[in-house]
Amino acid sequence: IIAAIESAHQDGVFIDCATGNEGSSSVTFPANAKYVMAVGATVQNGLRASFSNYGDSLDVMAPGVSIESTRLNDAYGSGQYNIRILTIGWYCCDDSGRICLGSL
Repeated sequence: IIAAIESAHQDGVFIDCATGNEGSSSVTFPANAKYVMAVGATVQNGLRASFSNYGDSLDVMAPGVSIESTRLNDAYGSGQYNIRILTIGWYCCDDSGRICLGSL
């Protein structure tokens, strides 16, 4: 997995991963790997969701509870995946469109 992450990074691919859902103070693999943006979850009031892992490897928090999203077969519903992470990736691009997350 590390080799795949490094290869993707070299090709300019943005990689994000959930920090984990155990409510622990340790960010789980692969979210804690180099070149991966570790994403924790918040609840509606912006505080950390009780299940979301946190710690030194945490890069960003995003809404993760009661998120309305598209699902299979053109349905809508609540889920944990949040399209806002893709927006974060877009803001991290340089003028050529390449990801510029060298500090991760």
